Amino acid sequence: MAIVVAAFCTRNALPELTFPHQLGQTGNRSMAGFVSHLNRCADTAFARGGKRWTATTFEVAQHFMRTKHFLELTFERDALGQFSSWAYEANAIVMSHAGAICDPLGRVLVGLSGERDSAAQVPYPPEAWARKARTEELLKRRGIPLLSQLPPVVGDSEAVMREPREVAERALAAFIVAHRLTSAAEGDPISFSELGSAWPSGMLALSAREKVALGLEEGDKTRQSITPAVATGAAQALFWALGVAGQQSFAVEAAKLTTLSEFLSATTEMAFIEGARLRQTTTLLDELDFQYRVNAAQRQATLNSRPLRPLVDETVVQERHHALNWISLYTDAGWDEVQTNT
Repeated sequence: MAIVVAAFCTRNALPELTFPHQLGQTGNRSMAGFVSHLNRCADTAFARGGKRWTATTFEVAQHFMRTKHFLELTFERDALGQFSSWAYEANAIVMSHAGAICDPLGRVLVGLSGERDSAAQVPYPPEAWARKARTEELLKRRGIPLLSQLPPVVGDSEAVMREPREVAERALAAFIVAHRLTSAAEGDPISFSELGSAWPSGMLALSAREKVALGLEEGDKTRQSITPAVATGAAQALFWALGVAGQQSFAVEAAKLTTLSEFLSATTEMAFIEGARLRQTTTLLDELDFQYRVNAAQRQATLNSRPLRPLVDETVVQERHHALNWISLYTDAGWDEVQTNT
C-alpha cells in the first residue's frame, strides 16, 4: 500500500531523493503564499494543543516557521526506512495523509486530537545540538544556571541572515536613538538636524516605535517608550554583529556608548554602509544560542525572585537576543515585532 506524506524541511539545501517515489506538489520561500501556508500549519499545531503552547507544539510551530522546502511524496511501504533517513538529513517533520504531524520516524508529535507519542522528537540538525552542548558548558563555567530542556537554536545549515547593508542601516538607527536619548538624559540633547546631517540613512531606517519614542511621530509613548539602556544595548549588539572593534562576544554586562561614538566619528555613513560585513554565520549563531539561554535563565530566576544581577544585566541580554533574532530572520518579523521567546 502506498504512503502519502508532506515533508516540511528546514535545511537550505535539500538532500537528493534516492529512493523510489512519486513527487507531488512542492514549495519554497520564493513562492507566493508559501509563508502563509506555514503560518496556517503553525496555527494548526497550536489549535490541536488546546490553544495553549506546550513545549512540543511550540517547537513544531517554530519548525514550520523555519521551513525552507515543502514536498508531497508518495512511496511504497518498503521504502519507509529510506524515507526516514532522507527526512532526518533534510531535517523534516512529516504530515501524514490523515493529518498527523510526525517526526522523521513517523512517531506522532501532534495528532489530530493533540495526542503525542512520548518517544517522538522534533528534529534539529547535528550542528545545532553540538552548539547547545558548547553553550551549556560555557554557562557552567560562568556560573549561569542551565535550563537543559531548552531546544537548540537554528542550525548553520538552516540559517539565513539579513543582508549586511540592512543590518548596518539598522545599527545606525539604533545608535541615533541611543545617542539622542542618552544626551537628553544628560541634559544636552543632540539635535535631530545634526543627527540627520551625519546619518541620513540611519534616520530613514528608524522604526515606527523608535520614531514615537523620539517624539518624531504621534503614538502611545507609554507603549512605545525606549530607555537609553535599551537603545544602547540594541546598538551595541548590532555593531558587534558587524564586527566593529570594542564590542565583546558573549557579553552580559552593560557598556557605555563611547566606543561606538568614537568609531562612527572616524568614518562616514557611506563608508560604513558600503563596507559592512556580518560576522561568520557560525559566530552569530554561537552568540544567539548563548544569549537565548542566558535570557531564559534570567527570566526564570526573576520568576523565582532570585534575579541574576549583578552577574547578568537583563537589558544587555534581552537586546542582544532581540537583535540576533532579527538578524537571523526569526519568524521573519520586523525590528519592532521580533520576539525573544524562551
